Amino acid sequence: MKMKKFINAPETITDEELVGLGLAYPDILDVDGHLVISKDLADADRVTIVTYGGSGHEPVNDTMPSVHARI
Repeated sequence: MKMKKFINAPETITDEELVGLGLAYPDILDVDGHLVISKDLADADRVTIVTYGGSGHEPVNDTMPSVHARI
């Protein structure tokens, strides 16, 4: 049996992940292209920068966004 993948095409995996993230958590974040924007920013009292790093293993870094996460 041939192995199946959870991705449709390597070229669009990031876009599809971000769309899915926005659909999964519409109450706490907005996705605009490659920007993930917390809805808490309207009431923010500080600047928070979050980077999405890795060495080509994008799904490894996918986690549930936390409303309480602070850097």
